Parts: sequence; structure tokens; C-alpha cells
Amino acid sequence: MEKIFLLLFGIKKMGDLSKHFSRYEFRCKCGCGKDTIDAETLKLCELIREFVGKPISPSSGYRCETHNRHVHGSKNSQHLYGRAVDLPVRNPKSVFEMLCEIYPDKFGVGLYQSFVHVDTRKAARWKVI
Repeated sequence: MEKIFLLLFGIKKMGDLSKHFSRYEFRCKCGCGKDTIDAETLKLCELIREFVGKPISPSSGYRCETHNRHVHGSKNSQHLYGRAVDLPVRNPKSVFEMLCEIYPDKFGVGLYQSFVHVDTRKAARWKVI
């Protein structure tokens, strides 16, 4: 059944983009079919995946302008450029602290109740919990 679904929808298996992620996971959630992910953002996702030691799937990756407006995203959201990802993790605070420690002057990192936001802009930090 899974193979039929994958073939019908042109979805490749996990790991077609990196060790733990497929391009499909970063697609715009509105169904427009657009997807893109910045290589540096993907590396951050892999770092986080290794840190948590369990599979994670982005709740938000690339967003087209229409979808970004629909979810009330920032006008200049890094999601619009494929340079941002929201990753639901069991302990977002520990991921936030790890990223801030490793990259004190680099990347956008946001802490939320059930996920961590990462992007590849210059250093920015925020907490919404």
C-alpha cells in the first residue's frame, strides 16, 4: 500500500534529501506543490534530529505567500524562502538551549511550547511559551 501511495504522489522515501529527511516533508502545507529547503537549514534539521535521537518531521517548512498569509506568518518570514523550519520535539527548551550554545551569534532560533523554529538568518532569538 505504501509503495502505491508513494508512486501515485511522486513521493520518495525518507532520506531522499539527507540522512533523515525527504524533500516532501518541507513542502508547503497548502497543497500548492511548492517545496524548497536551504542546504544550511537542512543541516540544522539533521543536527537537531541527531540531538533528539528520534525521528522528527517538520510541522512547517517552505510556505508560499498565500499559505504564509493564511497562517498569519510574518511578511518577511524565512519560510517564504525555504530558510526556516518548525520542528515539533518532545523538549523544545533543550533543543533551543543546545542551538544557542553551539551558535551564539548565528541563526534564528525560536522557542515555542511544542516546537522549535530554526532559520538561517543572522542571529535572532525569541521565546513564545
